[in-house]
Formats: sequence, C-alpha cells, structure tokens
Amino acid sequence: MVKLKSVVNIAISVALFAFLIYKIKPQGIIGIFSSANLPVMLLATPFVIIAYLIRSAKWNYLLACLNLKLSLPESLRLVLIGTFYGMMTPAKAGELARASYFKKNKAECFASVMWDKVTDVLLLAILSTLAVLLFANKAVVLITAAITAAVLAAMLIAMNERVVNFFRKLLGIKQEHISGYLEAMRLFARRKRVLAGAMAYGLAYYLFNAVVALIMLKALDPAAPAIFVLALPLIILLGNLPITFAGMGLRETVSVITIGALHGDPALAFSFSLMIFISMTLLPGLIGYVLALKN
Repeated sequence: MVKLKSVVNIAISVALFAFLIYKIKPQGIIGIFSSANLPVMLLATPFVIIAYLIRSAKWNYLLACLNLKLSLPESLRLVLIGTFYGMMTPAKAGELARASYFKKNKAECFASVMWDKVTDVLLLAILSTLAVLLFANKAVVLITAAITAAVLAAMLIAMNERVVNFFRKLLGIKQEHISGYLEAMRLFARRKRVLAGAMAYGLAYYLFNAVVALIMLKALDPAAPAIFVLALPLIILLGNLPITFAGMGLRETVSVITIGALHGDPALAFSFSLMIFISMTLLPGLIGYVLALKN
C-alpha cells in the first residue's frame, strides 16, 4: 500500500512537471537558467546556514521546555537528517524521524517535533493568508483555510488518549511511552507563551528564507519585482500537501499560479520555485543524508 502511494505520488509529480514544461516551453526555462548569475546565488549560502541555525534553536527551545538538553550542533545535525527524511516523504512527515535518534525520552522528543511542525504550518497559514490578500485567489484562500483546519484537527486527534491508545495497541508500543508522549503534547498545548516563542523562532526562520528567495529571484532575473517573494509562504505551504513526491511539481505549479497572478513570467516562476527547493531543502537534505550515513 505504501509502495503504491509512493508510485502515485511520483506519477503526479512527473505529470505536473511535464504539463508545466509543455505549457511554459523548455527553451524559456533553459533561457532563465543559462542567464542566471551564479555568484549572486552563492551569496545566499550564509543566510541558508543562519536559517537552519534558527530552526535548530527553535527545536532546542521546545526541548528545553521538557527539560531535555541538546547542544546546538547536535540539534542542527538532527534537523538536517530530518530534512533528508522529510524530503523523501509526503508532507515532510519523515522529519519526525529526528526523535528516533534520541537514546532516551523518545516519546517526549516526538511530541516536541510534532509541535515544531504544527507551529510551522500555522505560521505559514497566517503568512499565506496575508499573501492571499495580494493575489486575490479564492481557490488559494479555501485551500489555505482547509490546510489550517486539517492541522488543528490532526493535533486534537494526536492528543486524544483513545485514538493514541488504539494505535499503541496496533503498533505494539509500550504504555509508558504513550503516557510520556501525551503528557508532553498536553504540556505544550497549555503553555501558550512557549508556543508563541516557537512561532517567533519560526518567523525569524522564514524571514531568512525570504532573503534567500529574494537573492535567488534576482540571480535568475535582476529586473524581477521583489514583490514576487511574497508568494513564498504559499509555495511552501501548498507544496507540503501529501499528493506529490517531495512536493515536486506541486510547488512549481503553485509558484506559476501565484506569480502569474502578479503578471510574472511563468518560466521565471518555475525556475524560482525550483531554486528555493534546491537551496533550502535539497542541499541541506543531502548534507543530512551524509550525516545519517555516519551515524
């Protein structure tokens, strides 16, 4: 069943890519990349590093609330490994694998990763809602609202003792692990200031994402309006829908639609989304893969 879903996800990604390339024309995309300014692209490197350090610090902040200690370098290592696994799974669910690298308190750690992801999605939903006001696309508004509602519903289910115990019995997980997980999940739900702090870390992370996106945009086309970067939250949020492989094809489709609403060049929009994925996910994910092999 899992293999069939993976095949379907890959097929959808290939179909979306083929459709976009057919509509945009390959020569348009090739023209964008052939004239791209590589030295300018490389200027994004320190901002990518800072963004991942902030992301690691955010997870450390959540772990500290559970009295779990992790050095920033170790946190960064696990975040990069999680990025690799997330890149290979729908909706980046593989990022939850970070918890498996903890020798102790895995249940509590799992809860911290869950809330890390939830605060990320909620923040992206807020930023996307603000961006939607610019794009004035009713379909995007409805999809954004649906994703937000789905995440909130999923968190309520994830904290429901009966549901969790059902899966515990199904998967043969020990009761003590579930008790620690539920306690940690509810602790985060009660501590509004902690979640607000996590959202603040998330905002800083996405601000640096925006800087990277702006650099990539200008490297691809110096004349491109900076306002195109406002499409970034929508590209990331909707690209996380679990219907394609690693969001590929879907992310580019969202980029073409949103930037197209601002009268942007489809070839630029396609290339812009691809470079965001390469710089913020693919390259860090490959580093995570190497680190996972060394573990």
